[in-house]
Amino acid sequence: MSEKSSKILWMRAVLTGIAAVVIAFLVLMLVATVYAFILAVREQGAPDTEMISQFAEWLGMWLSPLLTIVLAFFGGMLVARKAGGQHLLHGILVGIVIVIFSFLETKIFGGSLDMKEGIYLLFYLVSAGLGGFRSTPKRRI
Repeated sequence: MSEKSSKILWMRAVLTGIAAVVIAFLVLMLVATVYAFILAVREQGAPDTEMISQFAEWLGMWLSPLLTIVLAFFGGMLVARKAGGQHLLHGILVGIVIVIFSFLETKIFGGSLDMKEGIYLLFYLVSAGLGGFRSTPKRRI
């Protein structure tokens, strides 16, 4: 095995994992902001904060985890493709970073680690690992 194929791309895995969590968060904030703007235009004044809170809570429960799962898959695939070898390992490394930063994001915003959140974290890890596995070169017969 050459030295290039056995080298682990730590910086790329960490930055890709962080980017996935940040992008999911920013998309969540953007969608909530657009919703608040649409309500303000429709009401021709201050929007109903209760409706915005309910919508943001729904987004945080469904959109953010689903988007993070998709970003984890493509992030794992992206990093694994740049790696000379060990594709699955690189995908899993991206997943570990996503799990760590998603957990920190949950704690920062006052969330708790319940069963649902734990399952989301597991899905992030598996999704990134599948992305790494997906980028494994196919053997021709």
